[in-house]
Amino acid sequence: MGQYYFSLWRSHKASTAKALICLMEYIYVIDLNYKVIHLFDK
Repeated sequence: MGQYYFSLWRSHKASTAKALICLMEYIYVIDLNYKVIHLFDK
């Protein structure tokens, strides 16, 4: 039973990390686009 919960927790942790990485990449791209727009705005 413990093994099942461990594998469940491990897969959940992996998906959480994946979601966090996706969010960080999304924020990075938005930030990059914002800087590029301001660069051409001047």
